[in-house]
Amino acid sequence: MNTTKSSNILKESSKKLSKKNHAIFKDIITYLKLKNKNDIDIEKTLWQILNSFIESEKNKKPIKEVIGSDYKSFCDSIIKKKKQGIYVLDALQYTTMIIAILIVIDFSLEDVFGIIKGEYFYMGFLFTLGHVIQYATLFGAVCIIFEYLHKHSIKGENAFKKLKPKQWIAISMLCIIGLFAKVYFEAYGIITLPIHFVIVALALIFIGIGYYKNKKY
Repeated sequence: MNTTKSSNILKESSKKLSKKNHAIFKDIITYLKLKNKNDIDIEKTLWQILNSFIESEKNKKPIKEVIGSDYKSFCDSIIKKKKQGIYVLDALQYTTMIIAILIVIDFSLEDVFGIIKGEYFYMGFLFTLGHVIQYATLFGAVCIIFEYLHKHSIKGENAFKKLKPKQWIAISMLCIIGLFAKVYFEAYGIITLPIHFVIVALALIFIGIGYYKNKKY
């Protein structure tokens, strides 16, 4: 079902509400669409709210029990919850992509130096404890960035506004820890996997996260 058709059905269904609640629901539709650009996400959310309104009327409960005293605060809390879930998945997805790039760079450099030294060309990638720590700190840094971007997009501010000094410090520290860990724990090998297997696995993880995100949110 396309967004326009779903929206029309939603409007018709909302007419089942009382005049007062219908007016409140229309205000919620307008507010959510102004605050959030993802129309499909909005449609899903509005259907959930409408069902809550209809259920409330059936049970003869005041609508305040559903949305509280301020519908704008109610809408903001919905958007915030959805954004929090999305930013973690966004961070995980982009971290996966960055890890794939780092692995390709590491693998290429190791093989280039190996060929120069006259060593055998090997299609395996050795994961070390240093890699694990580096990827964990990378995920932390990406989470800070995405949390900030999603937080400020809720407020209607420029999502690409400069990060605050304390956030830059946290990101820098995580990156430095990751780099030092990669060098210091390089000798602690964990497992060697074929490079093509690693890249395909990361690509599937990236696609899987995107699919789950679109399905859930």
